[in-house]
Amino acid sequence: MQKFVTLLIAAIFLSPFPALAGDALSDSLTSVGAEQAGNNSGTIPAWSQGITTPPASYKTGGFHPDPFADDKPLFTITSENWTQYKDKLSDAHQLMFQKYPDYQIPVYPTRRSASYPDFVYKAIAQNATTAQLTHDGNTIIGGRIASPFPVPANGLEAIWNHLLRYRGQTLERLEEAVAITPPNHFIVTTAHSSILFPLSFPQSSFDSSEKTLVYFKQKISTPPRSAGTLLLVHEMLDKFKENRQSWLYNPGQRRVNRAPFIAYDTYAQSSEGLRTYDQFDMFNGAPDYYEWTLEGKKELYVPYNTYQLANKKLDRKDILGPSFLNPDYTRYELHRVWKVTAKLKENKHHIYPRRVFYLDEDSWQILVSEEYDGRQDLWRFSEAHVINYYEVPAIIPTAEVRYDFKSNRYLVEWQIEPTKFSTKLTVDDFAPAAIRREGIR
Repeated sequence: MQKFVTLLIAAIFLSPFPALAGDALSDSLTSVGAEQAGNNSGTIPAWSQGITTPPASYKTGGFHPDPFADDKPLFTITSENWTQYKDKLSDAHQLMFQKYPDYQIPVYPTRRSASYPDFVYKAIAQNATTAQLTHDGNTIIGGRIASPFPVPANGLEAIWNHLLRYRGQTLERLEEAVAITPPNHFIVTTAHSSILFPLSFPQSSFDSSEKTLVYFKQKISTPPRSAGTLLLVHEMLDKFKENRQSWLYNPGQRRVNRAPFIAYDTYAQSSEGLRTYDQFDMFNGAPDYYEWTLEGKKELYVPYNTYQLANKKLDRKDILGPSFLNPDYTRYELHRVWKVTAKLKENKHHIYPRRVFYLDEDSWQILVSEEYDGRQDLWRFSEAHVINYYEVPAIIPTAEVRYDFKSNRYLVEWQIEPTKFSTKLTVDDFAPAAIRREGIR
C-alpha cells in the first residue's frame, strides 16, 4: 500500500494540475493532503497551521469574532469585469454575473485559516497508508476518525474525504431556513439541530463496532403548521450493508414513523422545493447513485472566512437581497480546490443527472457545487460560507446558500445563535423512543 501511495503522489506531480510533490505527506503536503506551499504568483500563501487559538475577544459559547476584521477587499468582481477573472470563476458564478447585473464578488486576501486538532492530523496522515474502499466504494476499512484519503486516487475517494471530514464530536445549533422569492417574499423555518459524530473521538476507528457515522436530530419550531415535527437520522458508515435509517415524529399523530424517503433527491421539508436531502452539508449520504471523476485541482474564488455572517444575530432585511446575498456581508478568497464531477449511473434516477463539486484542499469541505438538469443545463448551485470554528478547531459552514436559475429563487440556511460544540450527547439521545418522548413534552 505504501508503494502505491508513493507512485500515486509521483503521478499527481506529473499531472497538468498543481503538484502534490514528495513521497510522504510530511514533506511538501500537509497532513490532510494540501500543498503546503503557496502559488507562484503569491496570491495564495503557504499554509502556516491555520488558526490555532481563538481571538482574545472570543467568549466561550458566544458568536465568533472575525480574526481578519481589518482586511479590506483587494478588488470586486462585477458584471462589467467578470470576464477578466473567468479562469478562476466556477461556471455557476459566471452565470450569476450574466443573469444578475448587480451581483458582486468581493475578493479579500487569502487566509488559509483551516486547522484541525493534532489527533486528527495524525489519523489522516496514517489513513494515507491504511484506508481502503471496498464493495464498489460503499465501505471503508483500515482508517480512523477523519478524511481517509489525503492523496485521493479518484473522485469517490475525494467525496469520502468530505463525508468523513472532522467537524468535532458533537454539534448543536439553532438555524433558520429562509426561502426568498423576489422582490421580498420570505418563507422562514426555524429548527434546532443536534448532531453526534461517534467516529470522531480520538480512539475511534472505522473498523470498530460503532458503524454509525452520524446521528442527527432536528426539531422544527416555526412555522406553526410544522412546529413540533422531529426528524431523526442514523447515517451508516458501511453503506453496503445498511442504508440510512430515518424517522419522523408527527405532533398531530403523536407517533414516530419510519421515513425511508429522507434521502437522495427527495425535497427537504424546510426548503420550499429548493434543496434535496442529499444537498444538506453540500453533499451527504450514499455515493452509490453516481460515477465520480477526479478532475484535478484548480484555483478558484470561493466563499471563505465569512465571519460577517456568523458574528451576530442577522437582520434578514440587511443580508438577504431579492436575488442573492448582500455582497457587503460576503467574503471570497482565492483557494486551491479539488474538482470532482458526479455523473448519474444508467440504472439510477435523480433530479440531478450531473453534479460538480469543488472541495477545499485544506479541509475537504465542499465550498461550491453545481447541479445540472436532464438537458445538461446548469439548474442550481450551492455555496458553503465557511469559518474556522476555532474552539474545535474545524472549518464548518456558518451558512449554506442555494440558487435556482430557473425559478429565480434562493434558499439560505444559517445559524441564528452561536453553534455549540461542548454539549454532552450520547447515542441514547438519538433513539426513536427519545424523539417520541421529546415530542410529547
